[in-house]
Amino acid sequence: MNKLCSKNKFNPTKESISLALQQYRIFDFDFRPITKGIANTTIYIRSKNKELILRFYAQHRKTDEDIIFELNFQNYLRENEIPIPKIYTSINGDQLTFLVINRKKWQIVLMEFISGTSKTDHTPELIKELSLLQARMHILGTRFSYPLKREGKSWKKLEDYYAIYIKNTHGHPKTVRDFIIRAKNFTYPLDQKLPFGYNHLDLDLDGNVIVKNNRIKGIVDFDDLSYSPISVCLGYSLWNVLHDENMRSMKKYLKYYESIRPLEESERLALLKIILFRNYEIGALRLYKTGDISCLKRPFEIEKEINSIQMI
Repeated sequence: MNKLCSKNKFNPTKESISLALQQYRIFDFDFRPITKGIANTTIYIRSKNKELILRFYAQHRKTDEDIIFELNFQNYLRENEIPIPKIYTSINGDQLTFLVINRKKWQIVLMEFISGTSKTDHTPELIKELSLLQARMHILGTRFSYPLKREGKSWKKLEDYYAIYIKNTHGHPKTVRDFIIRAKNFTYPLDQKLPFGYNHLDLDLDGNVIVKNNRIKGIVDFDDLSYSPISVCLGYSLWNVLHDENMRSMKKYLKYYESIRPLEESERLALLKIILFRNYEIGALRLYKTGDISCLKRPFEIEKEINSIQMI
């Protein structure tokens, strides 16, 4: 549960941010924290009419090598015309820098700020644009070559990670208790013949895609980047469309996606189970974080809808 552990997150102050920015020769600035991320700390910086984003990675979550890989992958996508923010280098030419405070070493990245909103509705235009972008990203993700051990073997099955931490459900209605039990018991073995690649795994209009004037201006937060089944990344995005819109919109997203990257049969067979897994995962996460059972209203509806069909 390190991702949800607040004690591992950076607590920004003017002094600590100043020390971090000195590595980029930035001395005069204004700042404000952006508290949307679960694990990392993101800070908006304005300096001499320049807008930037400063990120402090959570403690003990990623190695330096992992983050450098993440940055190199973003650079690769940007070079292939995917709208990714520019990563700035320090005075020493490093994309990844560090700050030590009270014997804690913090990993830091400075990047371009992209103006727009990170939470928006799924308009027909955005459904088409995001689906085509995701298909291109998936193709590029299969071509990306990097000298790191691929961890595809760890993707043997899908199992809920958050539901097991919800201990006390005695005061909840039976419908909620039963949902959590189903989430805890859910497991889906992944066909090891599924196509793999490097995937974002959290591509949606609920925080990780910057939109302005009904157009996508940037894709951010590659914190979950992994060498994984492509259909898992696609299924997670399809769940988000279904959650915010309906089955018809989700099918449109998939149709546009397949105009660029047609699915293999094994991927199509897996999609519904992947979407159902994501539904359990996000439902359990929301309940764990808020304790508010009303957050499960839409996951209840999606579960019934997914279970009522055989294929999309």
